[in-house]
Formats: sequence, structure tokens, C-alpha cells
Amino acid sequence: MRHIENPLIPVGQPYKPAKDLLEDSAWGYHTRGCARCAENQWDEAIADLEQAKQLDPNYAYAYWDLGITYQSKDKHRALQEFEQAAILFSKQDNQDMTDACEREALRLRQALTSE
Repeated sequence: MRHIENPLIPVGQPYKPAKDLLEDSAWGYHTRGCARCAENQWDEAIADLEQAKQLDPNYAYAYWDLGITYQSKDKHRALQEFEQAAILFSKQDNQDMTDACEREALRLRQALTSE
């Protein structure tokens, strides 16, 4: 059997269990937060997505997914998350996601003014 080197793990180092990959990883917390959303574990999802933001304040997808998660729980907070995501996606030249965030923010503003 041929050994295949993984550039992310130095030769001779043991592999980490998947749960350890979450430590200090915005991507890991974001991924677990999305999985928890899929399981309707809203509070746990929010905690993971917030942790992703803390670890990387420029991680636009954490804001996007928080906006989605907050839509049914707190429209004002969802609006804030979508607005911040739009700013970050714009700075990253991701026009499709910037437009998506702006559409969601507009929809929420309209919903909030009609309440």
C-alpha cells in the first residue's frame, strides 16, 4: 500500500479526530452550525455560527447563514446579519452573494415595516 502525503498534516504527525478540526476554525464551526440548522437545532446552530464570526470576522458565509437562521426567530437580527454579509461579500468581489444578501435584507425591511 502506497502512503499518500497530506500537505495539511506534517509527516509523522497523527491524524486529528474530526471534532478537533473545529478548534480555532471558523470553517469548522460554520460547517457544524449549518449541519445543526439542517437538524432544526437552532440555538446550537446560532452558537456555532457566532463562534465562526468570532474566529474570523470577515467570514461572510457565517453572517449569511446566521441571517437565514434568525429569519423566523428575530427579523431585526436577521436583517443585521444579511447587511453585514452583503458588505463582506462586496469587499470579496462576490457579486452573486452580495445581491442575494441585499435581496434578503430588502425582503426583511419590507416585512418589518408591514408589521
